[in-house]
Amino acid sequence: MSSVSVSSAGFTRVGIVGGGIMGTGIAEVCARAELEVILIEVDEATADAARVTMRHSLDRAVQRDKLDATAADEAARRLTCLHDITALADREIVIEAVVEARDAKLAIFEQLRDVVENRDAILASNTSSIPIVEIATATGDRADHVLGLHFFNPVPVLSLVEIVPSLLTSNEVTERAHAFAADQLGKDPIVAPTVPDLPSMPCSSLMSSRR
Repeated sequence: MSSVSVSSAGFTRVGIVGGGIMGTGIAEVCARAELEVILIEVDEATADAARVTMRHSLDRAVQRDKLDATAADEAARRLTCLHDITALADREIVIEAVVEARDAKLAIFEQLRDVVENRDAILASNTSSIPIVEIATATGDRADHVLGLHFFNPVPVLSLVEIVPSLLTSNEVTERAHAFAADQLGKDPIVAPTVPDLPSMPCSSLMSSRR
């Protein structure tokens, strides 16, 4: 795996897993912030549907004078929708926004553990109900780079973003996620308190566990 560090200037390559309401909203916001976005869905049909959804959303923003037509076209060009998760290999931050089901999310993070090559990359979940520490342990020794990034619907309109570190998340990763949300996406991030909800095993075991 690559040992290349993410630039201190911020992120340029974002991955989104899940093309529902939240995933497409997050992807659109990132593209409008001049970031290169790859969105992953389960098959070609749903990937195409996600692309259409985001194009329609950009067009509505133009109609409401929230975005000019040129900026909308440029954002659309920065959005790529695919159905192969290995396309996220070069991403600097990946945000998961699939169905709110524990097993589905853990399976995604097990894949991201092996797919995302940059060891400095942040692996984030948009979950609002599943403990981040459970998701983090699915990534084995990458658990310190996992946290929650909880956006609110509709993502292009609402500014609040909750940053939810687990007890395994490094402070530096939390700070980078805060800067990403505030400085690059123009959101209003708040850091949620870390809840001591670890499973009944020592942190050393959690950090070394791999599924």
